[in-house]
This record gives sequence, structure tokens and C-alpha cells, in this order.
Amino acid sequence: MEEAIAAVLDDIQDRSIPHWSVSLLVTVLLMLFLWSGWGHFTWFGTIGASALDNAGALNTELVDKGELWRLAMSVFLHAGWIHLLTNLLNIYVLGMLVHRLYGTIWLWFTFGLSGCAGSLLTWGLSTERTVGASGAIFGWIGLLLVVGWKYRSDLQGEGGRLFRHTLLGWTIFSLVLGELIPFIDNAAHLGGLLVGVTIGWMMKVRT
Repeated sequence: MEEAIAAVLDDIQDRSIPHWSVSLLVTVLLMLFLWSGWGHFTWFGTIGASALDNAGALNTELVDKGELWRLAMSVFLHAGWIHLLTNLLNIYVLGMLVHRLYGTIWLWFTFGLSGCAGSLLTWGLSTERTVGASGAIFGWIGLLLVVGWKYRSDLQGEGGRLFRHTLLGWTIFSLVLGELIPFIDNAAHLGGLLVGVTIGWMMKVRT
């Protein structure tokens, strides 16, 4: 287990190309960002609310009218370059770990299910409008958090402790930050995290 995680971290440090499934996900998110913002980008690279609604943002009023497809589509949209690049960096690093430990099918399944769970919680709390893959990313974080603690007997070295404590610290920091900054959709983070943790306890890694 520790060797598998160490190998992924070495890949990241060496800047090697990630598995095709991670690269495909990054490409899809980038292309959808360009598509949704085409002709609507502001001078500093953000996309207006109306353009996001047209592309499939989670607009509570529209979902209430029956447009449930927005719960999934909004996971793949982003409001600006900083928003997108931050999430792509997380997807690159975390996706390599999730793929190495669970494989391609579970990489996509956990991403989609966690993202939709985050959207459902956001909708349930009547957030006006939201987009972004952070709920799905938190699903991966929850999945990997469980790996770190569930298999701690196999991850006893410095790398294992760093893996566990870094993820846990980053999770707590991100959730606290989400409570302090109004425009961060912390409901999506919590929804995705809970699904990721649940799947992590149910599933075994493939290594």
C-alpha cells in the first residue's frame, strides 16, 4: 500500500503524464469551461450568471421546475479561470491516487456520485446558484482519508503519516474556509465528502 502511494507521489514529482482517465477528465472540464464561457468571458476570465444558467448551472429555481439534469451538469462547469485551475490541480493530484488504488471505473463513479451528492445537498439548502467540481473532489478526499486510516497498519512509515495528516488537515482547513467565505459552496463539499467516506469504508483497494 505504502509503495503504491509513494509511486504516485513520485510520478507527480517527476511531472509524468497522468493516466488517460485523469487526463480525459481534465480535458472535459477545460473544454466545457471554454464552451460555457465562449463569448461571455469578462476581462478577468469569469463567466456571468446568465451564461452559466444557459450552460447548466445549479440554479435552485430552475431545478425546482424539474430541470434535474442541472444537478449533474453543474459539477462539470466553472465560473472562472482561478476556480477551474484550482480544481484541475486537485483533480490531477488526487485523481492519480484514486486511479492507482481503485481503477478507472471507480475513479469516474466516485467523481460523479460525490459531485451529484454535493449538488443535492446544495439544492436542499436552497443555494441560489452554484457550479464546480469541488463536491466531487471532496468525495475523492473522503475516499483517500478512509484509505489512510483504514489501512494505517500498512502505512506506518513517514509517508503514511504524511498522507493521513496532510489530507485531514487540508480537509478541516477547507471546510473552515468554506464557512468563512460566503461564495464557497460548503454544502457541496460536505455532501461529496460524506459519499466519499461511505464508499471508502465499503470498498477495498485493488493493490
